[in-house]
Amino acid sequence: MNIFFFQLAVLSTAISAQVQYGVSTLDCEAWAKKDRWLAASEGLPLVLGARPEEWAGLMAATECAAAAREIWTALAAQLGVGVEEDPPIAPIKLRAAAESLGLMLPPPLAAVLDFLARVLPTGRETNEEDAQTVVLAAQEREILLGAALLLVTRMPERCVNELGYFDSARVATLIREKSLLWFPLAPPSLTQDEIARLIAKWLPPQGSD
Repeated sequence: MNIFFFQLAVLSTAISAQVQYGVSTLDCEAWAKKDRWLAASEGLPLVLGARPEEWAGLMAATECAAAAREIWTALAAQLGVGVEEDPPIAPIKLRAAAESLGLMLPPPLAAVLDFLARVLPTGRETNEEDAQTVVLAAQEREILLGAALLLVTRMPERCVNELGYFDSARVATLIREKSLLWFPLAPPSLTQDEIARLIAKWLPPQGSD
């Protein structure tokens, strides 16, 4: 397994040195909308944190190409495909194969795929409409948590209960009251109670001073 850590270190160093090749959260959201990735030309770069459309440029570096070939050889064997093949494959299958080799997906991609796995029924393939829905839902939750952080920082006196502890219900009420600040086009899809439950997961429990 050490060989993969070494190869990953080589690739990570090269990607860090050429920031334009790094896969971003927006990239990951776009790729998560696809049912299948081409295993070698799309899946491998994504697993290694690079943009598939710029993979060839990164591979121009000899040390990167050699490391990538070693990793792809092992990954192809795990997937049961030939090293010269580039078949379409489900992201979840590629992820399982990569992680079985000790290769971890870049955090933005792992987060999006984790979210899809939680909200989609077991065994159901991700299509573009599904992915768009869950990505938007993730973005809404991110905005809601950001709004909650802003409110407890700027208006703490309106976010605590009679005992002086942060109260998720009060924060949710404030967010709904001021929703135009964060949701100018339409109110959030979550109800006030749902927002409160979301915020409660991130607030310290009462009595945890």
